[in-house]
Amino acid sequence: MTSESALVNAPHRYAVRFCILLVGIYLCGMILNPEMEKVGQTGLLLWALGFLAWRPWRNSVLSAWDKALMLVFVGFFLVAVLSHLLNGGGYESGKMLGRYARFLLFIPLFFLFRRYASAALLFPVVMLVMAFNCAWAVVEYYGWGEMLVGDKMFRGPVNASLNPIQYGNLMLCLTIFLLSGQGVYRQKGKYWVVGMWVLGTLGLAAVFASDARGAMVGMPLLGLAAWVIGMRNRSSGLRPLILPLITLLAFLPSYQSVTERAQRGVAEAQSHEAMQEDAPTSVGTRLHMWRAATRIFLESPWFGAGLGSYEAKSQQLYERDEAHFFAVYSHPHSEYFSVLATRGLLGLASLGLLFLVPLLYFWRHVTEADLVPRAVACAGLMLVLELGQAALTESIFRLSSTMGFYIFSIACLSAILSTYAKKPTSE
Repeated sequence: MTSESALVNAPHRYAVRFCILLVGIYLCGMILNPEMEKVGQTGLLLWALGFLAWRPWRNSVLSAWDKALMLVFVGFFLVAVLSHLLNGGGYESGKMLGRYARFLLFIPLFFLFRRYASAALLFPVVMLVMAFNCAWAVVEYYGWGEMLVGDKMFRGPVNASLNPIQYGNLMLCLTIFLLSGQGVYRQKGKYWVVGMWVLGTLGLAAVFASDARGAMVGMPLLGLAAWVIGMRNRSSGLRPLILPLITLLAFLPSYQSVTERAQRGVAEAQSHEAMQEDAPTSVGTRLHMWRAATRIFLESPWFGAGLGSYEAKSQQLYERDEAHFFAVYSHPHSEYFSVLATRGLLGLASLGLLFLVPLLYFWRHVTEADLVPRAVACAGLMLVLELGQAALTESIFRLSSTMGFYIFSIACLSAILSTYAKKPTSE
């Protein structure tokens, strides 16, 4: 195992700092500016691909779980290739296949982060990024953003392509990513720990204020996960209650809007059940889409109808009076139903493994004696849970920001865990 001090003081310390700088640019741009995000992401990917020329796996001892992680990311892409070939290809299918090729980048990113992602430098940068994002959130929430950007909509002040729902989901993911560094912050001193919890509370408040219902649904799930993890670590005392408490604190300023949003969702579901379908609702429209996706799946259950085929297939169902007009859309607003319709059972299995294997990878380390790997493992587990539940009502891998963050975060956290953990992951 490479110690943190050796990693920071090694001859390649400038490469470590450059890697952390690119991560900071990427994370900041993910919320604020798409061009900044592209610069950070492209820099990381080019460097990671170039890093493969040194064949880093020759000097790396990879556990069975490390290899399993790589396999599920590659497997998800290969299933997409198979669906593309079996269904005759086409422009839309080829475009989607090019998007899914990004999952192959997990491997070079994993090796890059395993070599250069120094936690002692990474997490302070993550805290600075979170502080900047929270400051802008406060500016926009209180209306000062109109003076600066001419737009009062609650989203990244420069990133006009980021809608409020995406903003809420990504802010929740960034908040979890921030909490993964609590072992490092505790080593640096109490002010860093206080800063982490203050920024974590502000981040959760931004999630509630964004009106992202999917992110709000994830809050009880994450609170439960924090409690279960805390109870598994019997020496944690009252710490299992910290995340639920800051979630409650963050919820209070947005109590009215959140409760209205929840009541509206219940009313929409009841309206749909009463067959009052003349006007589209968020819940009702999704139910129509999922019904259409199920019909498409039943026509091609094993390998699906082909990448990017949902819109054309749902249009055909509508023309045959087998689906409602609301079902006709570019995607069915659920990653699970999208994969089921376009890649069949094989695709659904590959998606399930894409969430399950990282979940088990992190779960094995939530009882580490060292707080640094334990915090990373807990945060990694929560990230997988959050994006896994978000995929229930949103096609998350249709969005470059969400897809990129999932690949980046799992590669980064698993690589740090692989470096730090005293207990081998293959044990």
